[in-house]
Amino acid sequence: MKRFKTNDGSEVRIAQLSGAVTWIGPEYAELEDHFHQDAYALGCVSEDMLKNAVLDSVSPKQVDELLDKSSLDESMMAEFKRIVDENDQDAMSKKGPDATKLSKKLGQRISTQKRNAMWYKFQQEQEAE
Repeated sequence: MKRFKTNDGSEVRIAQLSGAVTWIGPEYAELEDHFHQDAYALGCVSEDMLKNAVLDSVSPKQVDELLDKSSLDESMMAEFKRIVDENDQDAMSKKGPDATKLSKKLGQRISTQKRNAMWYKFQQEQEAE
């Protein structure tokens, strides 16, 4: 499913002949596939449209850097999940996963600041679940 929002901050109602009805508001929300065409027709935007627009405005090198960063963030989140799920105390320090051990595991230097930011994000996501 894609996530859509209105472009102007209003709320838009989509009603289909099948009887299916939904609302799209100013915040991104998942929308079932059968509503996508109607959402585009009403001027709503999907997250992938924004990503494509951003990627079109930067150089190929910057795109690669953005994709690498995204991949690193995903790898860090997966490793945090593994550490928590397995209760791996050896991988932990006082403030969260050990940045040095995390760097070795991921094969890329992870600064303490980056680790702290991602660890905070991970904890927020865990609380939301």
